[in-house]
This record gives sequence, structure tokens and C-alpha cells, in this order.
Amino acid sequence: MFVKSYRAKTAIRPYRIVTYPQAGGISEAQGGTASLLGCSIETGADAKGVVDIALSNLAEVRFGGTVAAGEPVTADAEGCAVKAAPASGAQVFVLGFAVEASVSGDIGDVRVSPFILTGV
Repeated sequence: MFVKSYRAKTAIRPYRIVTYPQAGGISEAQGGTASLLGCSIETGADAKGVVDIALSNLAEVRFGGTVAAGEPVTADAEGCAVKAAPASGAQVFVLGFAVEASVSGDIGDVRVSPFILTGV
């Protein structure tokens, strides 16, 4: 896993998906409508603190729903990983792929490889 430190704009909980830096730092993702950067590691950070973010390879993330191994994942409103399943013609930002089957509340591995998924 490649990890880089960023300034947290808002408090960031451990194992949460985050978005790219904006003025003031990075924030937890609030859905799959913004480009996803990576996920916070086990420490998280207070607002204005420094947080380590896993940017590539395997990273641990908290799941917010049932996901099968190999399925693409995006963020829910809490920054947790959920199955990426956009409606026909809609787009969603994807963090990567679940490495193992997980359910809500699990902390599991994701292969971080961001892309945009369009529903068919």
C-alpha cells in the first residue's frame, strides 16, 4: 500500500473513503458523486490534523453494505464502501474492487484503483 499524508479539512474517521483535496484539505466522501482519492488508515484525524491516506494497492476500508469479492465499490454518505451500481446512463466514481466478501460494519480489503463507472 502506498500511503501519503494530507491535511484534513474536516474530521476523518479511520477506514473511510476520502475525496481529493479542496481548499483546506481532504474530507470524507459523501457518496460517489465526487472523484475518490483513497481511504484513511486506522488512525483517522481531527479537523485540521494530518491524516494518512492509502492511495494504491490493497487498503482496508469500512463497508457500509453487502459487497461480493470482485465487485466495484464506491462511497456511501458516511464514507464507507458500498457496491457501485449506477442507474442506466448515470455515472459513479469508484474507489476500486472489493478483495473479499463483506457486509455492513466489516473492515475489509479493497484494491484501490479509482475510475468512473457508467450504468447500462
